[in-house]
Amino acid sequence: MFIDPPLAKAALAVDTNATEVLTYFVNKIQIGERSTPYSMASALADFEPGTVWLNQWTADDLQAKVGDDVELSYYSVGTMRQLEERTGQFKVGGIIAMDDPRSDITLMPDFPGMTDSENCADWDTGFPMDLDAIRDKDEDYWDTYKGTPKAYISLATGQEIWSNRFGSLTAVRYAQNGSEAQEALGKKLLANITPTDAGLTFQPARSQAAASVDNAMDFGQLFMSFSFFLIAAAVMLISLLFQFTMEKRTRETGTLLAVGIPARRVCRMLLLEGGLIAIVGCIVGAVAGTFFAETLLNALSTNWKDAVASATLTYHSSSSAMSTGMSMGFFVALATIWWSLRKLKKQTARELIAGETQEQGNPKNTAKRSTIIGVVLILAALGSIGAVLAGGGQMSPNSFYGAGAMMLLSGLALASARLKHLAKVGALGQAESISLRALGQRNAARRSRRSMATIGMLACGSFMIASIGVFQKDAETGADQPTSGTGGFELMGEASIAIVHDMNNPTNREDFYNIAEEIMEGVSFVPFRLRDGDQANCLNLNLAQEPRLLGVRPETLAGRFSFIDTMDGLEPGDNPWSILDSARDTLKLPTDVVPAIADQSVMMWALSGGDMMKSKKLGDTIDYTDEHGNPFKIQFVGQIADSIMQGNLIIPESDFIKRFPSESGYRVFLVDNPSERTEEVSDELNVALADHGFEWVSTTRRLGDLNAVQNTYLQTFQVLGGLGLLIGSLGLGVVVLRNVQERKSELALLRAVGFEKSAIKRFVLSEYLGLLVGGLLIGTVAAALAVLPTMLSPTADVPYALLGATLGGVLLFAGVWTLIATNLSLRGKLLEGIQKD
Repeated sequence: MFIDPPLAKAALAVDTNATEVLTYFVNKIQIGERSTPYSMASALADFEPGTVWLNQWTADDLQAKVGDDVELSYYSVGTMRQLEERTGQFKVGGIIAMDDPRSDITLMPDFPGMTDSENCADWDTGFPMDLDAIRDKDEDYWDTYKGTPKAYISLATGQEIWSNRFGSLTAVRYAQNGSEAQEALGKKLLANITPTDAGLTFQPARSQAAASVDNAMDFGQLFMSFSFFLIAAAVMLISLLFQFTMEKRTRETGTLLAVGIPARRVCRMLLLEGGLIAIVGCIVGAVAGTFFAETLLNALSTNWKDAVASATLTYHSSSSAMSTGMSMGFFVALATIWWSLRKLKKQTARELIAGETQEQGNPKNTAKRSTIIGVVLILAALGSIGAVLAGGGQMSPNSFYGAGAMMLLSGLALASARLKHLAKVGALGQAESISLRALGQRNAARRSRRSMATIGMLACGSFMIASIGVFQKDAETGADQPTSGTGGFELMGEASIAIVHDMNNPTNREDFYNIAEEIMEGVSFVPFRLRDGDQANCLNLNLAQEPRLLGVRPETLAGRFSFIDTMDGLEPGDNPWSILDSARDTLKLPTDVVPAIADQSVMMWALSGGDMMKSKKLGDTIDYTDEHGNPFKIQFVGQIADSIMQGNLIIPESDFIKRFPSESGYRVFLVDNPSERTEEVSDELNVALADHGFEWVSTTRRLGDLNAVQNTYLQTFQVLGGLGLLIGSLGLGVVVLRNVQERKSELALLRAVGFEKSAIKRFVLSEYLGLLVGGLLIGTVAAALAVLPTMLSPTADVPYALLGATLGGVLLFAGVWTLIATNLSLRGKLLEGIQKD
């Protein structure tokens, strides 16, 4: 009935003398106690604002004269398709004769349910009417004049009170007559109309698909980031093993220096030797890495399929990727070996031939330096964490890695200072205690580099496991709370065909959908208008180009979900959702910018393709096109914590209607009902609304499906952390075996003076269990402080019991390996060590 604004604009451009017409159905025209029911009223440009002109028939019926006050009552469509009866006040500006050209039956548009009716009793308008109010004279008017308007007002006034999202004109009229003029007008009109004006827009589907895939989630960067601590542990193990090799060959190295070969050349020879071994290791590692990657992808396609929305993943590698991986691995290994060879230049041939490999440096100075470094790093880490807490936000991955790395390094620096302090005390003979336990702790400082490498490997692995475990999410925990990821709702539904009535109105539920009211007791609905687009959630591995839009009235979500942050300048108050209404005026947004609120995961991951440098921040915008082809921007003004709303951008319903007027009704619903009746309510809605193609899902299940993606990735990263701990445990075992072998004579002396073998075993274990506990403690504490903002978040769901059990298992596992290594080292007759000496 209404002309789309772009079409109306094109039609008016054809002829500057075109006449604009807006005809509306009014419920009543009234003067005092006299009234005329159900009539057409036209708004034309010829009339003065504030006046109404009546045709002669209506003037006679109301006994109206110029200057009388007239009321026009009419329906206006409000929210949820609620009809609101409104009244306009006018003064009679004149009377129009029935044979006046303006008394034109064609001013009435093709009104569904009325135009073809023979009499008024047959009207089927789709809105409530009191047919008993129609008089015989009204029937006679219909028989004679049909829908000829009975009242006329100015076009400006009519558009002010009757315009709606579908348009502000019902006709555009031209003065030309005849078939030739009509044909010419038709050609001009077609020339002015573009496909976009008619609501037909063309999308570059191929380029959009290519951009989506090209910017998809980069798992390489993700796994590389989380493998950083594993790589660090591997570097420490390489350094440790090469140092052991060098210590066994000190006499050989010293001899080479003694016969005149320069230290630099000896280093190159050893570096070449280590490089050849590294090449073999890189080849083996590439093959093992390929197997690991295939196994991981197979797990993502089977047991962990929720992480990739049940997609089938196929392993593919290229020679360039393999070459790059091996080259980087070789470079890291070679750099580590070179670093281990530095101290060779500082020792003389005599020292090496004599087998002297004690560590150099003043324990007092190095301990002080390590303490200062540790304190500075921990202050820097606490400062960054405090800044996040003060801002009320959560750790971004970059901040997390930065704070975590600083905490880890500070712990290692302080541990190094402690070992050097123990070495200083022992060297000066100022024994704090003569117990075997104290001696064991001091012995850990004799080879501080070995001890620190062991602590570092264990700390890296435990840091990975402890920190990643904090981010595990359980959809069931606190699901009934309004501030949780479910918003306190029990059901979420999406329809193929929109619902146009207020589902919170019992009368509507019964009259239009035949829903059993006894089942709906205590049930409420929050409706959303939906504009289809890309799924911008964790289940979509590609980059979302235009995410789905949801239009909502902010007041319906008061108290629901948890806000992380809002744009500076906005005052959320008791209902942060209200910023959707206030942002335009407060931030002075241009008319082509629409405020939006999005889920944290959408802004951080879905719209960046996993690239943190491209993550969306508050104030950032995304380009969109409305249904008329007009470009506009969505600006992020608020961010909520991970929730069932993931994948959508939420905008004010008023802006949604302006941009997409043809999207009538509501297609997404959140349902709040008593939890014990969720299944019953779901079954009733499924049956009653079957024609609308609804899919109802439990909110905890939807949130669980979304969380499963993150949880699965975290499990894979914990596997990497487990490998780091495995490397650390292996390194600890190697250190135990090497150190005990070097100290066979020392232990034999203890046995000779009367110590039992079990006591000697406790002595050795006290030394290495201290390293084990120290490494795990440093990694765990560093992880806890790094993720402190996340742990203190109101939406945090930290599985403390699981984390404790995991770390306890790690401690037990590493302790068992330490015990095995100790037993292997102490096999045989210790006294033979003294006999050999």
